Amino acid sequence: MEKFTFIKDQLVYIKKNKEYKNLKENLELAIKELNKEVSVMKTYVELNLKATTKILKKFKKYCKFCLEKIDISKDIEEYFNMPSINLKEPLKQIAEVQNEIEKVFYTHFFEKYAFNTLKKLKDYANKVYFTQIQSFYFGFFMGILAILFFLCLIIGWHFKIDMDDDAEFKTIFPMFRGYAIISMYFWLLGLNVFAWNNFNINYKLCFQFNNHYSDLTSICKRNALFSTMLVLMILCYMILRTKIPIINDLLIFIPLEMTPLIAWLCLVVYLFFPSTDYFNYEGRVYFFNLFVESFSSIFIKCDFKHIWFMDQLTSLIGPIRDLEYTICYYSHYSSNP
Repeated sequence: MEKFTFIKDQLVYIKKNKEYKNLKENLELAIKELNKEVSVMKTYVELNLKATTKILKKFKKYCKFCLEKIDISKDIEEYFNMPSINLKEPLKQIAEVQNEIEKVFYTHFFEKYAFNTLKKLKDYANKVYFTQIQSFYFGFFMGILAILFFLCLIIGWHFKIDMDDDAEFKTIFPMFRGYAIISMYFWLLGLNVFAWNNFNINYKLCFQFNNHYSDLTSICKRNALFSTMLVLMILCYMILRTKIPIINDLLIFIPLEMTPLIAWLCLVVYLFFPSTDYFNYEGRVYFFNLFVESFSSIFIKCDFKHIWFMDQLTSLIGPIRDLEYTICYYSHYSSNP
């Protein structure tokens, strides 16, 4: 209740002082998190009640000394309502807290549309990883990605493009390879987040996130974008390289050697995009701060997030070397076009 009281006081203060209105979004998230914690507590209490009921019923069933027929349901009810136990009292208290949270939530955030209050809180407390619309679009773009990938395989097989036997492709392949490994790494991060959510692991506390973490849907959207850009540029390279009629005329404006650079620019623009309204700005700031802190860990306190980050960088030695090769390649290309 102390946390709830603090949130209410902050909301009242912001209502009186309009200059702090931009902080209201943080309090909305805080009250949603509080309602989620209360919902988990309610589930825990209900589970305890159910377990106690089943234990008492098993006791009645297997007790050999009960020769008479006893109304076990009456005994259970009396047991639950004993002043020294009263297992149902926490449920009443939790229900009162939830009603108070709903009242405060719609008063400060849904004054005109109060009927949305309960739905908003329930949807946040019982998150569905993908809604029906999100699942459709995700499947749609993944289908496009699969088609582009198979087109690359077919063109590579038909025109016999092989890195080992093709000196020209051998110089381009490392640039695509580094980007591909990073894209695969992003997919594995999404798989980690799914597993952490599924097994109720509080990774937000481990990595000291505030309000800038990405949900599973956002991670998968970005992964689909990066992966599609990679496969699309590989397909463009193969079309330009093999000079397939008609399609080659449409892509002739793209220099053959620039196709890997376009894919890398997509990632660079995402990381360094200056706007605060797009591409998870707070998350990108957190990444750069973590990068600086990790390399300054000799002089500052080292936490779990720094150890984890440096371990990830160590595992990404391969793509980092490919990134170095890409920078050297285009530095030489710009000086000797």
